[in-house]
Amino acid sequence: MVPGKPMAELFDAHARVIDAHGMSEHRLNACGYSLGAKFTPSWMDFPMFYRGNEVVIAEGMVFFAHMILMNSASEAAYCLGRTYILTEGKPQPVSKYPVDMIVR
Repeated sequence: MVPGKPMAELFDAHARVIDAHGMSEHRLNACGYSLGAKFTPSWMDFPMFYRGNEVVIAEGMVFFAHMILMNSASEAAYCLGRTYILTEGKPQPVSKYPVDMIVR
């Protein structure tokens, strides 16, 4: 997530890695969305990360980035997500926890 880049670039990188590992049939056609002042039933806001989206990422935007793999045959799904605030430098995660699996 780099300010000044189109949102499609992030999706394309996401899809390229998943597809290279033979998982294309299990991925969604989006990998995150903007967060805004929304009301139930949805907290998602335009724009989203998907192929061809030319919206340019800007400093101050807030995104929920996710990687969802769904396997219909085994009825299993995997989802890893994190909310980021875009800054001049690296995106800042909203959560203080790492994306590593939490084991208690």
